[in-house]
Amino acid sequence: MQNLKITLYDVFGYLFPGLVFLSGLAIAFWGLFTPATPARFVGLPVELWAAILVLAYIAGHFLQSFYPTILKSSSFELATPKIVDTLDPFLVEAAKAKIKQIASIDVPEKDKKALVGLCDEFILQRGVSTNQEIYQYREGFYRGMSASCLLLVLALCVRLVRPPTFIALPSGTYPATPGMFIFVIVVFLAAAGLFHLRYVHFRELKVIAALHGFLALNPEGRKPTAASV
Repeated sequence: MQNLKITLYDVFGYLFPGLVFLSGLAIAFWGLFTPATPARFVGLPVELWAAILVLAYIAGHFLQSFYPTILKSSSFELATPKIVDTLDPFLVEAAKAKIKQIASIDVPEKDKKALVGLCDEFILQRGVSTNQEIYQYREGFYRGMSASCLLLVLALCVRLVRPPTFIALPSGTYPATPGMFIFVIVVFLAAAGLFHLRYVHFRELKVIAALHGFLALNPEGRKPTAASV
């Protein structure tokens, strides 16, 4: 337990999307099995919150595997060659030449994934991982939130077609109209689309950062220092 480390990816890539997913699961269960029961906001004990966080973390792993399975074209592996094709050819050829110089490896012309993977791995082997970690956890956050928002929209649609819906507050019990549900559905549908666009953006930045970072290293693979400038 002393070696247990919680990374930013664990929080942003798994926990947050998992919490949204569990919320959608609870709404779907409510709509399918107890639609007439008013929703109530109640305090939960610490033990139950701990269990919810663990379940959300597990659900986050499911979402990260679910997203590229449903949207094949959004997977990083399939998108990498297309991203490399949009880059300046000089940048790509410079990276290939440097790989050959340092590692004596000829990267095939069509193997764009190998090119990016080697650049990325070379940077990591030299301990320069800060930028790539930032891109990774933000990419994971946007991907997971996009998937969780889509599933939440489906759950809200289930609740919408199972009226009536009531929300119990300290001041009384109030009905939730179809218009309210439609508004929330549109908001989360738009959020899913925006999260997906941000995921695509950071997926591209991750590829660019791998090539730029690799080319910025000196031939020995170390970051430039004041003495070497």
